[in-house]
Amino acid sequence: MWTIFRAEVKRYFRVQWSHPGDSLGWFLYTYLMFIAAVILLNGVSGGQYDKQEQLLVLVGWLTFIVASDVIQELPGIISEEAQTGTLEQLCITPVPLADLLALRSLAFLLGSCVRGLLAAVILSIFVAPLPAGPVLIAIFLISLVGAYGMGFMLAGVAL
Repeated sequence: MWTIFRAEVKRYFRVQWSHPGDSLGWFLYTYLMFIAAVILLNGVSGGQYDKQEQLLVLVGWLTFIVASDVIQELPGIISEEAQTGTLEQLCITPVPLADLLALRSLAFLLGSCVRGLLAAVILSIFVAPLPAGPVLIAIFLISLVGAYGMGFMLAGVAL
């Protein structure tokens, strides 16, 4: 299983490296939408929107972005494999399809968390302070559990 996980991580990062415009667009979209949310909330609150609230919006926004990527990723895997004609080969491998999808989605989670961490660092440098908080990381990961459940359910629908 470890070998399969390493191969999936390499596959994910190679695909991301081969499409740098997608990653750059993701960072730009994340940054601009966060800035828009901060400006909007600052206007609604009458200027009483301080750095702590900006941090909470940052964590919420990154959780939303990564969770939406996770939810669409598993059905996307199934659809892509079906379109290229390799879904049957995935189903007859010695590794069960559910285990393979779980390892592939863990590799995707690792890559998404790296992108989310980079986005959080970039945003915290320019906009909001980012104190080291294991509580924020725990909330982020707990939120992703439900997103993965939804992703597996939609992957079943895609099958």
